[in-house]
Amino acid sequence: MTLLRSSVQQLSRGRLSPSAQCVLCSYVPTRQASDQGEGESDAPKSDSWFGKLLRGDPTQVSSSVAVGKANELYRLVFVRTKPEYTAQFIEASNKVLPAFAKSEGSCRLLAAWRTMIGDSDEIIHLWQYRDGYKSIDEMGLSVLPNDEVFQQLRSDTLHMIQSQRSEIAMQFGFWDSPVERPDKHVYDLRTYRLKPGTMIEWANHWATGIEARKTHNQDVAGLFTHIGELYTVHHIWAYKSFQDRKKIREASWNKPGWSQTVANTVPLIKSVNSRIMTALPYSNLK
Repeated sequence: MTLLRSSVQQLSRGRLSPSAQCVLCSYVPTRQASDQGEGESDAPKSDSWFGKLLRGDPTQVSSSVAVGKANELYRLVFVRTKPEYTAQFIEASNKVLPAFAKSEGSCRLLAAWRTMIGDSDEIIHLWQYRDGYKSIDEMGLSVLPNDEVFQQLRSDTLHMIQSQRSEIAMQFGFWDSPVERPDKHVYDLRTYRLKPGTMIEWANHWATGIEARKTHNQDVAGLFTHIGELYTVHHIWAYKSFQDRKKIREASWNKPGWSQTVANTVPLIKSVNSRIMTALPYSNLK
């Protein structure tokens, strides 16, 4: 049984908290009075996902469908290099990966960063799959395994790596898609581990809160894991400098609704981590 169906059942039994009830009910479609004809009501349409849940439709709707962009998938790769090999790893990658960064196909290397504050020997690659899992299948099963140059890079850098992990993530529906940034920035990757069952509530609050955090074009991407450690959210922000980051973040508190967004989402968080990163030469996000 999906998270949403369970939430609806709890709502009907009076087991959801007041804030969760508000979040869930906010997804019920409403119509303006001027658009309503005689006899029409605000009840959810039977073909809406919320309406299907209420009437027990067997079609299951996951939280990913409710809050994400189904065909906008990303792969985050976190590489911990051995300290003495970090520079060599970047140099070797810069000889091969620019071709993938410039790709106009269904998959490309969108961004590449080095952690500046956090795990200082960490390299982070953000791959973009423009056609969802179809693109992942194509790259993972056909393209990369048969790309001799890429495979040689993996072989040449294997001894430089301490550890490596990756995850597949989806873009939040309310977040604008990432765009290339040619000017130099300082990037802030904030990772939130949420309590299981809270993704929809998180997305609902942030769908409003993001308006207070995008006034200076600092919003890069809002992602949540599909494969990997589930209920993990990554928010990526771009700033011109550390001072710029400080001023913009402080100014957010003067924006309508931002303090309420923080108050509503803090109880949903198990842990939070922040990395400050700078772009590598072959990154589309400088």
